[in-house]
Amino acid sequence: LISTLDRFNRRVQNQKGREFSGFLERRLAETDSSLSQAQTTLRKFQESHRAISLDLQSEAMIKHLAEQKALLTSAEIELELLKKTLYPDHPGLLRKQMEVREYRNKLKSIEDGASNQADSMLSALDIPLSQIPNLSLQFAVLTRNAKIQELTYELLSQQLEMARLQEHRDTPTIMVLDAARPPEVAVKPKKKMIVSAAFLLSFIFS
Repeated sequence: LISTLDRFNRRVQNQKGREFSGFLERRLAETDSSLSQAQTTLRKFQESHRAISLDLQSEAMIKHLAEQKALLTSAEIELELLKKTLYPDHPGLLRKQMEVREYRNKLKSIEDGASNQADSMLSALDIPLSQIPNLSLQFAVLTRNAKIQELTYELLSQQLEMARLQEHRDTPTIMVLDAARPPEVAVKPKKKMIVSAAFLLSFIFS
């Protein structure tokens, strides 16, 4: 009975392992597809917005904006000084006015984005500063989704390996502490009593 029970338990255990493995394989395939989709969406977002690392890009853009603002302020001061000493059509004054306009256009391009493709610097710093908060939120959500799918995939992979081990495991399910064995002296049936009773009954009957 114990051997039969142990074989039954092992068979049930292996069957559960196979069913669980099948479920995990299907779930792992779905997660793999979701992970690929999340990574593709994140990559397309980075490519379309040039969002490699928004924190570092924001810091670099703010630094670049401050430098351009300082250059604009310096150019505006020089322009005011030239206006006081040169006549309106002087080449130096016109050149300085053009320089001020260029600095202002650069600042506007940094803050609001390039107005056309020709004005775009086509670099990682070409993200409009006004769009950084919204892009940061979208980037965080897409990164979170990709990370969740990645962690889910790793967890399912570990569980699948454990289920496959359980499927092929053939270890005993019952520990026998005291194995059954034939007794040295029979307790039942009591042969002497049976023989005596049979002899007595046969004597009476005869």
